[in-house]
Amino acid sequence: MDETEAEELRKEEKAWIKKRDADAKKVSSRYSGGTLEGLEHTASLAKSTKERAYELLEDYGSYLPQEEVSGESGEK
Repeated sequence: MDETEAEELRKEEKAWIKKRDADAKKVSSRYSGGTLEGLEHTASLAKSTKERAYELLEDYGSYLPQEEVSGESGEK
């Protein structure tokens, strides 16, 4: 990945973090002050982060050594 691509990814990640946080706040706001507010906020963050991880793997997985992408460690 060259520096231009890396900078674009950094910008994309900053925007994604803002959206992730705003979405989590919106989802949890319906439980404002209740016991589920924190749980919903955390669950939303976890779901968004999992989805983003798979997006990044799909988009940038080719930059990783193949055994890391496939989950194989080579150990027996």
